[in-house]
Amino acid sequence: MNMDYSKRTLQRLVTKEMKRFKMEDKHFIDNRISSQSSDNSVTADTEDVCENNSLSHDESPEGLEEYIERPEVQEDVFIGRERIHLEKFQDYHTSSDETSDNDEDDGSESSEMPSQIQDESGSFVRYMNDEDYFERSNDDASASSMEFSNNYVIKMNNELRGNVARISLKNNLTHTATNDILRLLLSLGHDVPKDARTLLGTTTEKSDSNFEHLGLINGILKKIRHGVSDDVHFLQLIINIDGVPLYRSSKSNVMWPILGRITNITDTKPFVISIYYGHSKPPNLNEFLSPFVEEMKKLENGILKVDGRSFTVKLNCVVCDAPARSFVKKCVGHGGFYGCERCVQKGEKVGGSMTFPATNSDLRSNMSFRQTKNKQHHQGTSSFTELNIDMIHGFPLDYMHLVCLGVMKKLLLLWRGEKGKATDRRPRKTSRSNKQAKDRVFRLSSSSQKTINERITTCSKRLPEEFQRKGRSLNDLEDWKAVEFRTFLLYTGPLVLKGVLPEEQYEHFLHFHAAIRILCSPSSTESHINYADECLKYFSYQFGVLYGRYQLIYNVHTLSHLANECRMLKGPLDCFSAFPFENFLGRLKVLLRGTRRPLAQLKKRLSEIDNFDNFVEGDVTKHHYGPYAFHFESIKARPADSFVISNKCRVLKIEGKTKEFLSLKEYCLKDERGNFINLYEFPMKAHLLKIFVSDTHEQDEEGDNIIMPIADCKDVVKCVSLNYGKSLVFFPLLHNL
Repeated sequence: MNMDYSKRTLQRLVTKEMKRFKMEDKHFIDNRISSQSSDNSVTADTEDVCENNSLSHDESPEGLEEYIERPEVQEDVFIGRERIHLEKFQDYHTSSDETSDNDEDDGSESSEMPSQIQDESGSFVRYMNDEDYFERSNDDASASSMEFSNNYVIKMNNELRGNVARISLKNNLTHTATNDILRLLLSLGHDVPKDARTLLGTTTEKSDSNFEHLGLINGILKKIRHGVSDDVHFLQLIINIDGVPLYRSSKSNVMWPILGRITNITDTKPFVISIYYGHSKPPNLNEFLSPFVEEMKKLENGILKVDGRSFTVKLNCVVCDAPARSFVKKCVGHGGFYGCERCVQKGEKVGGSMTFPATNSDLRSNMSFRQTKNKQHHQGTSSFTELNIDMIHGFPLDYMHLVCLGVMKKLLLLWRGEKGKATDRRPRKTSRSNKQAKDRVFRLSSSSQKTINERITTCSKRLPEEFQRKGRSLNDLEDWKAVEFRTFLLYTGPLVLKGVLPEEQYEHFLHFHAAIRILCSPSSTESHINYADECLKYFSYQFGVLYGRYQLIYNVHTLSHLANECRMLKGPLDCFSAFPFENFLGRLKVLLRGTRRPLAQLKKRLSEIDNFDNFVEGDVTKHHYGPYAFHFESIKARPADSFVISNKCRVLKIEGKTKEFLSLKEYCLKDERGNFINLYEFPMKAHLLKIFVSDTHEQDEEGDNIIMPIADCKDVVKCVSLNYGKSLVFFPLLHNL
């Protein structure tokens, strides 16, 4: 039943495209032919031919009839085959006109064109003539009109092929489904390939190994040709290495890709450099990294020249989660005594967990790492040491895994208090170090959890289109994605937990919330980052006080080093996060059609996408990764998508817009004394983070609209508006993906 529905959907898509092309062709060619020929006898002749072919104008489909029925035995390339048939038709047309001149007086019907002619190979080709394509005339306009029609038909069929390929790749259709479309088009007389592999240009190279290197320089060249500003001569490259299971049913089949991303060009989407497939991580790290490292060394020591332009490529950083970082750097993992990658402190075993309680230990440096001064931290020499990259800050702490999937998830599991594979563990009484541990297990009551679930549901209805996942209840916590934890931490959490979480725990959470909002904001200054650093160090220390020392694990401890990453890399957390790479990996997994030879499948799918990249990707400016970039196209009539915040602390609701002007309503954000209404006062006043509260929903109904030119609205940022009792709370957006 699903297959039938799919075919009907495909037929509707194809029919819609065909009608559009045919109507454009009819209008365009009508004007061309009418401007070059005034012979009115063409229509009558064409109607006679249609009668001989048993097809009347009333019975013909809308638009133009298909005038050629191709024999299935022909396998020639489209352009060549089309020229052959059109040339034969033109030759025959000329001879028929000459016959018509000689026999015009005796009224013979020898001038009528037969419905079939035979080419040199003996194959029969039937021509269904239409006045919109061909005309029989004795003047000089006939030849030029025929030449125009031939060229236009070739162009039209090329566009049709491209559109079919676009539909196939954009909707990730199987070759079987694409073949069904092609057979349908062939039956309607269109000249398209019989097989999807011919249409999509699928590579024929065999791939029997478990490793494929597609090329770093090759990927950079493709991105440059998509568009680079004239003032860009320096390319900033970010690399991602991570392992991902290919199938839910079996986690023993793992893919380890090396992905690249250039952050300062038009097309910032990741691209594949290398892929390894196996039952675990690559057995030999240096062999796995070798092709990439050799190409990167060439780029570091030279200049990339493309189409007369010169580019310098710099490797900014390598983004990985904690296990992948320790693997590619060949250092101790997060469970080891010297597992912290930023400081030299030795961990302590508490309650069966490796903890790092100190927040002021001596820091590691690039020089000390390369000289292996702390030998307990190293497990070998990584190939990355051959490149010009900081071995400490060149491998930044990724806030997607550390903050969202790490600490935020840990907090919610502690508050929910249920036992499970990722829930809280009490320290075992047999452990000697447990004498110093506080066995404090905090859990919210069932009624409090129910209130939180209801508030999450209410908030999800007010989230704008930038939030693809709106949020689920605590009962589905194990299935939450990283973006859902991010939404809770940055936007809905302070509202959902207010009045439900005890005050001590709530203020502790607000330190975490405020610090991450500061580090995610592109407008944060050095003083803001310093304050966020203090908040995170306090949060890390207080975590052990509130929830027990055995909870001071690697993720909680490394929060105290997170603010320094923004200082060293000179940008907000989203500039070096794994969000765009994880999103790309999800799309890679969807390309697989089965479990047999997955690496060969990916290579073929990627080759198809490269052949029709301009059809598949579309407008790259609409898919911006990293810190939030405002586009007026995202403003909609839906209330959740109609609010913006200006740099002058004004909340505006956009009620109408034209190409040049906006119609706005302003919300009142202050009380009777003229002070901002704050959602919270500690650790800092919420309005300092541009989080505002309006005490009534009816403010936008009072007063006249403000008319403002769009050119004067460059300092506005779209915001999230959430209900809180009779008030509205506004959070400025900090992300795009």
